Amino acid sequence: MPDHIHALIRLGEKETLSLVVQRMKSLISTKINQQTGFSQACWQRGFHDHAVTANESIVGFGQYIFNNPLRAGLVENPENYAYSWLNDKFL
Repeated sequence: MPDHIHALIRLGEKETLSLVVQRMKSLISTKINQQTGFSQACWQRGFHDHAVTANESIVGFGQYIFNNPLRAGLVENPENYAYSWLNDKFL
């Protein structure tokens, strides 16, 4: 999505979601700065999360993320969204 990111993240035993999100934001910001010369913050503070529980379908969440560009009207086929990455276990 042009103004936000969706991700399914499995945490390691010694990782916290806050640390993983901080690292992800840092890596993406660094790449943006290198490619564009942009030097201001490009992320809002904080993030929204939802922990998938045992009675929820991780496949459903994967499909929701995959189809988000279609719902937003950015593509006619979610497979054509240039910034999407899909692990085949969600198909």
